[in-house]
Amino acid sequence: MILEPEPEDSIIAKKTVYGYYSLLEQEALRITDNLPENVPGLSKTMGKWRPTGNIQVYDDILGQNVPVVSVNVRTRNWFKWWNGYTDINGNFRCSKKYYGDLSYSLKWQYPKNRLDIRSGRIGQAFFNGPSQKRGAWNLVISSKMSWTYAHIFRAGAFYVGQQTFGLKSKPFDLISIQAMDENGPTNKSGHYRSWNENIRIWKNWYDGTRISSRDLFSITAHELGHAHHDEIYNGAFGTVDSKIKEAWACAVSYYMTSSVYSLPLTSWLFGWYHMQTWKRGGNAYSPLMIDLVDSYNQRNLSSNYLQDRVSGYTLKQIETIIAKSKCKNITDFKNEIKALPLPTGITSTIRDEYLSQY
Repeated sequence: MILEPEPEDSIIAKKTVYGYYSLLEQEALRITDNLPENVPGLSKTMGKWRPTGNIQVYDDILGQNVPVVSVNVRTRNWFKWWNGYTDINGNFRCSKKYYGDLSYSLKWQYPKNRLDIRSGRIGQAFFNGPSQKRGAWNLVISSKMSWTYAHIFRAGAFYVGQQTFGLKSKPFDLISIQAMDENGPTNKSGHYRSWNENIRIWKNWYDGTRISSRDLFSITAHELGHAHHDEIYNGAFGTVDSKIKEAWACAVSYYMTSSVYSLPLTSWLFGWYHMQTWKRGGNAYSPLMIDLVDSYNQRNLSSNYLQDRVSGYTLKQIETIIAKSKCKNITDFKNEIKALPLPTGITSTIRDEYLSQY
């Protein structure tokens, strides 16, 4: 084994003896039968090369490949390792140069371990790429659990590093998402557990149907919304009423998912995303915080739905409110909204008309 000193330009011997370490490493590979065929021994130095590549996943809703952003890419050649991350286009470029072949892999982890994907309940999720390869690694993930990992990770990376709503730059930290290779229960597809700050998301609906890319994105954003709320809340998160928790998670899930998939509020095909068919007195999964932002009135479709003439608030304003220790229930939230300046074109009568339905 030849351990080449780093950084390279700090070693005088390398400047004075051209190719010294390169020749030693190459010969070590040759005499252990780890040198590619048709490569000479000590008589000629083998050229170095820099690994690059691109990581994408097939989106079954958009009908195209999309980049996987900020995922951990690893390269390995015996004792030489490199860890890096893909950029906004899914590209990566290794900072190290290698001799000969190497192995590629993905670790489903965001930079600084802000979030990672678990293979089931415990182990870290990986994707083992080509081994003993010389050349770029261009990957498109299209099936099996890696496809589920990729879409869950894609939503998480969007939440942390790409959302445009001005939310806190550190909405959560050290979150593990358990991706379950099984059918989910009948009453849920994802679950945030505040006691250990972990999330569980299932591969399939309860009937065995694989959850689509869009649904995985929405479910992941919803559960990360809970982790976000838990992180910023200035108090005991367990004391917050579920009507506040779920309204916030529904709002960030809808607006983040619609940023990627252009979900319209007026399409009832997507009713479970935007909650516009929620009726007064319904469950905790309400459009309360969605409606404060949007400019659509669902009452125009049916008199059974909420009168929603209010609009113009922002997710950032709502985030500031739910972080307060005194915002524990609907009454607390309504009082905080009323304390904010009215959006342009909205009167206190319009605002109170909407809030009185909760």
